[in-house]
Amino acid sequence: MNMSDKETYNNQINLYKAQLKNREEEFNELQSTFEREKIILNSRISHLEDFKHKLAQDLTESTSNFEQSINHLKNRNKLEKDKLEKNHETIIKSMDSRFNEITNQYKKEIDNLKNELIEKDKVYKNDKTDLINQINKYKSNDYMKFEQR
Repeated sequence: MNMSDKETYNNQINLYKAQLKNREEEFNELQSTFEREKIILNSRISHLEDFKHKLAQDLTESTSNFEQSINHLKNRNKLEKDKLEKNHETIIKSMDSRFNEITNQYKKEIDNLKNELIEKDKVYKNDKTDLINQINKYKSNDYMKFEQR
């Protein structure tokens, strides 16, 4: 191996070393870029996962509030319905009581009128009988007077 071969080999080795150094710098730069991008992407992923959890919490909270509102409305509607039913029952009982009171009053009045009618009928029959008797008596007296003549 002569000097020129050694120089050629040294030049090639230096060239390979320079290429290796360039490749190492490129590798380091790529690795640095990769690490930076990895950190950025992990940060974004972490942020998105936090956002997802917050949205899930908000959804759970909103669902809970909605269900509470629905239950509150159902309870309020039930209370209003019960109150209306109670009012209707009270009104119906009052009307039924008033109807029975009026019916009893009319029954008493009908019974009184019926008794009064029966009494008047008796008086009428007695008066009729008395009148018939008086007429007959009068006729008989008239007849007798007529015969006596």
